[in-house]
Amino acid sequence: MSKASNISGFGYPVYLAGVKVERMYPMRPRPGVAAMVTVVFYDETCCIGVNLDPAVIGDVAVFEDCLRSGFDEVVALAGCR
Repeated sequence: MSKASNISGFGYPVYLAGVKVERMYPMRPRPGVAAMVTVVFYDETCCIGVNLDPAVIGDVAVFEDCLRSGFDEVVALAGCR
């Protein structure tokens, strides 16, 4: 079983110590699941964080390829390219 979550981000640029933050990468713990995939939207950018259990997901490269293909399909359907 896997779980997905989103974290509310900022729709505008933010600054830390006077420097513009370029990206925000979300990382969430796995609440008893094989993988936790989290997205955060920030200033017109979407970043994805993945926390997985390699003991459960034996072939991480295949998991990454499948995850990437799934996101590519959703982005193509949305016409975001």
